Amino acid sequence: MASNTNLQRDNSRMQKHGSKADGTHAAHKLSYEVVKASEAHRPGPKYAESSTYDYNTQMGDASNLRIKTETGNLVTDRRVDAKLIKAIHNDDGLYTKDAVRRVHQIQSAVNEDSHPAMARTADTLVNRLVYTGHVGRPPLAGNIDPSYYGGTPSSSSTATYYSGVGRPRDSDYTSSGNLRRK
Repeated sequence: MASNTNLQRDNSRMQKHGSKADGTHAAHKLSYEVVKASEAHRPGPKYAESSTYDYNTQMGDASNLRIKTETGNLVTDRRVDAKLIKAIHNDDGLYTKDAVRRVHQIQSAVNEDSHPAMARTADTLVNRLVYTGHVGRPPLAGNIDPSYYGGTPSSSSTATYYSGVGRPRDSDYTSSGNLRRK
């Protein structure tokens, strides 16, 4: 499918920078490649040239950047981006914890003042189903608690779930005696 966007990459407005001496890079949480893949599926006209400046300014904002090792940026992030792009192109869900973790990072980077292309991409990813292998309807990526992938649980999550590994603890049971499952 041909790209529907004339938004071009420009790293001159990046607010964070890595160090060659340390072998670090400033890595985008929401990458140009993922936005471009998402916008390729958007019907309608291309963005105006004036919009490109805003887009690059917001892509280079400190909230969308983090310092990572060169390998983490060029290998790990690209591998996860490829999974996200595949899900977008195939209109499919997410299958790995890395992909869900990345969606949460993207969600934290995009706010109400973000460029429409960034906001649409974040919404597209947050509303992807996550196939966890558990029985029942798969949850949406935006609804998964960070503890699913080893992150810090949110304050709104009070329930713990039996992971299916090892023997269940007393805390893995509900007050009615049923086993909690994800």
